Amino acid sequence: MDVNRRRILAGSAAGAAGALALPVDAAQATPLISTLGRDATQYGVKPNSPDDQTRALQRAIDEAARVQAPLALPPGTYRSSMLRLARGTQLVGVRGATKLVFTGGGPSLLSGEGADGAGIDGIPLDGGSIALPQRRGLLHLAAARDIRVIDCEIARSGGSGIWLEQVSGDVSGNLLTDIAVTAIVSFDALGLIVSRNTIKGTRDNGIEILRTAIGDDGTMVLDNTLLDLSKVKVPVYNLATREDHIAPADSVLYGSQFFGGPVKYVLSGSGHIAGVVNPPSSGKYQYWTNDQIHDISLKDWMKGAQEHKGSWWPDWRAWLAELDPEEVPARSVGNDAYPPIEDAPGSYVRVRA
Repeated sequence: MDVNRRRILAGSAAGAAGALALPVDAAQATPLISTLGRDATQYGVKPNSPDDQTRALQRAIDEAARVQAPLALPPGTYRSSMLRLARGTQLVGVRGATKLVFTGGGPSLLSGEGADGAGIDGIPLDGGSIALPQRRGLLHLAAARDIRVIDCEIARSGGSGIWLEQVSGDVSGNLLTDIAVTAIVSFDALGLIVSRNTIKGTRDNGIEILRTAIGDDGTMVLDNTLLDLSKVKVPVYNLATREDHIAPADSVLYGSQFFGGPVKYVLSGSGHIAGVVNPPSSGKYQYWTNDQIHDISLKDWMKGAQEHKGSWWPDWRAWLAELDPEEVPARSVGNDAYPPIEDAPGSYVRVRA
């Protein structure tokens, strides 16, 4: 099932500002669950419940697979032990809004043997850094053909991220972060595409394609990116906004701990655009600061944060001045060949359609 959804953007002041060309309303960015598949809440699954959802989720997965219908998880967090994927299981989420959180009690969060045609699309999996047995992944599939793992996020796995044995299919467009062993492992593939995945932080390898016998298994590994943010030593001012639906504040906080240099994480009020483009003259909103960014949830970070009224811009300017107080004259805009037309931001932005 082909579903368009907005990717999470890297959280930083520059990254957030660079996304301003995409003024999408939150309601538009989140598709109706009914358009994605069967709503999991129909089976008693409860988004954002503090209770373990394993039993309700497994029932929903089994029933949807039985009738060969995609199972759609509405925005929210779902705490669960191991869930078994059956043949034809299709799990669909809203990337950046739906999350499965591993509570332990099993060797993997999602596991399937013989789950031909299984697909997982747009669902973040959070392993909680719970240790997994050897040769296990947070997502573990074996003896399955035509599987699809597309546009998912796999974080904090206590073993490997994705572990595949005798599998064919497509593993593409996924983000894997903070993996205890190897991000993606494949043994004796039956024809596998591993492409456009981004890997940030593993304690072993990024991608391993292994065979027990000499020969070509038809696997293609294309256009993957392995990043090591610990090598970024320059100071970072990492801005998030409290109501951002594109770069969620908790994701930006989580990513802040991986840089190798000093990081200042700042949380602004409002959302993806208004929280960033908030000049001091507006007198709107507020921002929060807290030097603690390691091994802390956004909820706990907020408990220790200091609230400041108004725009975050003066704080950013003060942060820059501490690094280098020297100032230079503003750059002249245009030249003889290309003279400036008018002052920024330009009259075109005030034109109504």
